[in-house]
Amino acid sequence: MFVIEADSEQRINLLLIGGTGVGKSTWLNAFANYCSFETLHEAKECGGLFPVSYTCEVGESDTQTPSEYIFKYEQNTEINIIDTPGLLDTNDVGTGDHKKTKEHVSNILRLLSAYNKIHAICILVKANETRISDSNQYILTKILGRLDKRACNNIIFIFTYAEITNFKAQKTQPVLEKLLTNIFTENEVQIPLPPEKENIFCFDNGIVPYLAECKNKIPPDQDEEETAMRKWRKSRESAVNMI
Repeated sequence: MFVIEADSEQRINLLLIGGTGVGKSTWLNAFANYCSFETLHEAKECGGLFPVSYTCEVGESDTQTPSEYIFKYEQNTEINIIDTPGLLDTNDVGTGDHKKTKEHVSNILRLLSAYNKIHAICILVKANETRISDSNQYILTKILGRLDKRACNNIIFIFTYAEITNFKAQKTQPVLEKLLTNIFTENEVQIPLPPEKENIFCFDNGIVPYLAECKNKIPPDQDEEETAMRKWRKSRESAVNMI
């Protein structure tokens, strides 16, 4: 467990779910910095925060078992992120039965039951997806379909790689809405989306390699600095709004 100043009055529990390759572990590193520093300059001066590794082989899940990461946000709030294994697992490729992924789903549902309160279930999706991947279809169908209907009010969507879409959700939201409509019909649940409910937040993970390079004394050029500043400004605003 990675803990930053864990003494506080209030704790927000967030369950993090995402398909392998969506940038879940990198987003978690980025989010740790958004929670802990107000500016990119402060994060850079402190060497950045890297609670989880963000380098792994393409297509492999960096998380094999659920883990907890606690970040201090402002003076009296802790953000407790419960990270889960990526779905679909590379061990399932070509098998047709999704055995490993089914095991992950069962573990996630079992994990949920162990907490008195989960404030939000965060599902990561790439901001530039024009179709929902098999992994996210599986997540939405199998996990959301088995949740209590009341839990659907606590689901939020995190769009990663958002700089590609200028931090807008218009490209992927219609695809997500279509898939959710199908799930609603099958499971009689409803998950509102914007503008009905503000539960989509756009992030870009690019500040993580930027901070890692700065920590390793690799100076950025002017374009890299300006790009990192833009990503930080937009993404930290999303983090504050999400909290």
